[in-house]
Amino acid sequence: MSDQIPLKYQQLIIRVRDKNNNSKAEAIKAFCLQCVDYKFKRVRYCSAGQCALFHVRPYQIKKTDSPEQ
Repeated sequence: MSDQIPLKYQQLIIRVRDKNNNSKAEAIKAFCLQCVDYKFKRVRYCSAGQCALFHVRPYQIKKTDSPEQ
Protein backbone atom coordinates (compact mmCIF):
# COMPACT_ATOMS: atom_id res chain seq x y z
CA MET A 1 0.00 0.00 0.00
CA SER A 2 1.33 3.39 -0.93
CA ASP A 3 2.37 5.77 1.81
CA GLN A 4 0.65 8.54 -0.14
CA ILE A 5 -2.81 7.10 0.50
CA PRO A 6 -4.18 8.36 3.82
CA LEU A 7 -4.96 5.63 6.32
CA LYS A 8 -8.60 6.71 6.22
CA TYR A 9 -8.90 5.59 2.57
CA GLN A 10 -6.53 2.62 2.40
CA GLN A 11 -9.26 0.01 2.98
CA LEU A 12 -11.38 1.57 0.24
CA ILE A 13 -8.50 1.33 -2.23
CA ILE A 14 -7.81 -2.28 -1.21
CA ARG A 15 -11.49 -3.18 -1.76
CA VAL A 16 -11.56 -1.47 -5.16
CA ARG A 17 -8.40 -3.24 -6.31
CA ASP A 18 -9.84 -6.63 -5.29
CA LYS A 19 -10.74 -8.44 -8.52
CA ASN A 20 -13.91 -9.86 -6.89
CA ASN A 21 -15.28 -6.42 -6.02
CA ASN A 22 -17.88 -5.18 -8.50
CA SER A 23 -18.88 -2.01 -6.67
CA LYS A 24 -19.07 0.79 -9.19
CA ALA A 25 -19.84 3.31 -6.45
CA GLU A 26 -16.66 2.45 -4.56
CA ALA A 27 -14.63 2.58 -7.78
CA ILE A 28 -15.97 6.06 -8.59
CA LYS A 29 -15.32 7.24 -5.04
CA ALA A 30 -11.73 5.94 -5.14
CA PHE A 31 -11.13 7.49 -8.58
CA CYS A 32 -12.39 10.90 -7.51
CA LEU A 33 -10.43 10.85 -4.26
CA GLN A 34 -7.23 9.94 -6.09
CA CYS A 35 -7.85 12.70 -8.62
CA VAL A 36 -7.93 15.40 -5.92
CA ASP A 37 -5.18 14.02 -3.67
CA TYR A 38 -7.62 12.41 -1.21
CA LYS A 39 -9.32 15.64 -0.11
CA PHE A 40 -13.05 14.89 -0.01
CA LYS A 41 -14.01 18.57 0.02
CA ARG A 42 -12.20 18.98 -3.28
CA VAL A 43 -14.39 16.19 -4.67
CA ARG A 44 -17.49 17.98 -3.40
CA TYR A 45 -16.54 21.27 -5.06
CA CYS A 46 -14.95 19.74 -8.15
CA SER A 47 -15.03 22.01 -11.16
CA ALA A 48 -13.99 19.45 -13.80
CA GLY A 49 -17.29 19.56 -15.65
CA GLN A 50 -15.77 17.75 -18.64
CA CYS A 51 -14.98 14.67 -16.51
CA ALA A 52 -17.17 11.69 -17.39
CA LEU A 53 -17.76 11.06 -13.67
CA PHE A 54 -18.57 14.65 -12.73
CA HIS A 55 -22.31 14.10 -12.29
CA VAL A 56 -21.93 10.88 -10.31
CA ARG A 57 -19.07 11.93 -8.04
CA PRO A 58 -19.44 11.31 -4.31
CA TYR A 59 -19.82 13.95 -1.59
CA GLN A 60 -22.00 16.24 -3.73
CA ILE A 61 -24.24 18.69 -1.96
CA LYS A 62 -27.79 17.47 -2.41
CA LYS A 63 -29.98 19.81 -4.39
CA THR A 64 -33.21 20.57 -2.61
CA ASP A 65 -36.45 21.27 -4.36
CA SER A 66 -37.41 24.90 -4.62
CA PRO A 67 -39.83 26.02 -1.90
CA GLU A 68 -43.45 25.72 -2.86
CA GLN A 69 -45.32 28.94 -3.36
